[in-house]
Amino acid sequence: MYATVGGGYSNLANGANGTVAGGDNNQAAGTAATVGGGLNNWASAYGVVSGGRDNTANPNGTVPGGQSNFASGDYSLAAGRRAKAYFDGDFVWADSTDADFGSSAVNQFVVRASGGVGLG
Repeated sequence: MYATVGGGYSNLANGANGTVAGGDNNQAAGTAATVGGGLNNWASAYGVVSGGRDNTANPNGTVPGGQSNFASGDYSLAAGRRAKAYFDGDFVWADSTDADFGSSAVNQFVVRASGGVGLG
């Protein structure tokens, strides 16, 4: 097991080839799990949390940052605030509203943008 904790406070990398680069109270808890930093983030096997706080990435999920996001499905991504990608292949982006916003089926792209959406 070649796990690495680069620094910070109260961080744990306890999976083979897992990495926590820094921050506070972060955990890389599975094979090749990665947490870049932030506060109270958790990643399991092949999951990635880049930063932010209170984020979770389950196997093969990604959270690029933000707060209280949850990427549960394989190949899912949750970003923003309280975005919940519950199923495989989901991409969920939530604005700053303090309420959960989640997917409801596999392979969904869902967005909460209370200020509107512009394309092009």
